[in-house]
Amino acid sequence: MKDQLEITSKDLQRLNAVIDRAHLSTVEPDLPFSVLGALGELVPCDISCQLSPDPSRRRILLDKNYFPGDGTTEIDDECDVSVPITEVEENYWTTAFTSMCCGFQYWTGDHTSVHRCTDWYPSERAYFNSEIGTLVKDNHRFSILMPLPTEGAIEHQVILFRVDGRNFSDREQMLLNLVRPHIAEIHLEQRRRRLSGGLTKRQVQLMALVAQGLTNRQIASRLGIAEGTVRTHLEHAFERLGVTSRTAAVTRLTDAGPRPAGTAP
Repeated sequence: MKDQLEITSKDLQRLNAVIDRAHLSTVEPDLPFSVLGALGELVPCDISCQLSPDPSRRRILLDKNYFPGDGTTEIDDECDVSVPITEVEENYWTTAFTSMCCGFQYWTGDHTSVHRCTDWYPSERAYFNSEIGTLVKDNHRFSILMPLPTEGAIEHQVILFRVDGRNFSDREQMLLNLVRPHIAEIHLEQRRRRLSGGLTKRQVQLMALVAQGLTNRQIASRLGIAEGTVRTHLEHAFERLGVTSRTAAVTRLTDAGPRPAGTAP
């Protein structure tokens, strides 16, 4: 067992690729595709997915998929609560999400542990014969779920799927448990940027001082940086916010406010 759970130098390289802060250079909302791709390199799978279910409204707010085999991506981030849910969605809420293998973090309050779909059953055969195992058998054989921090009533998950072949091993589960805190940190930073119009922490800090009525010179003095640096940061912030003035930028951030994942600004 000791040898089975050893971490190799190749594992370390792939672990570093998953937690690389360079992932935050993307303007994508939520977890970047590059993270999902790096996870697929760390733990081989057919699909690496971020899923964001909202149990309070029985809606999937985000379904973001990366296919490691050919590097293709797929995303569905639209939630129209006025449209009746489909039979597939109904099956998800009545069977999949109520099962421990798909919604354990919601039912147990455990948002830190990685679990395989089979961990909740005495054997793989018992899982395959279960209601959820029967429901998903035409789509995939095995899955492993990593919970992320919640956003109010909204759950966030990373799920790796294997269409066929072997189950995820203890060693692979261990690797995912190791990177989970770092992926959660990346996801929280992406969430913060989404709620702040995509601004960096520095840009948010400067915009807060702008909102107080401080001039560029006063901001530079307060932060101990050059006035030209303040000007450059604000120009980039205005560009990200799609505005051309200080007043418009402050208004844009004030009007944005927190909103559920998957909704338009």
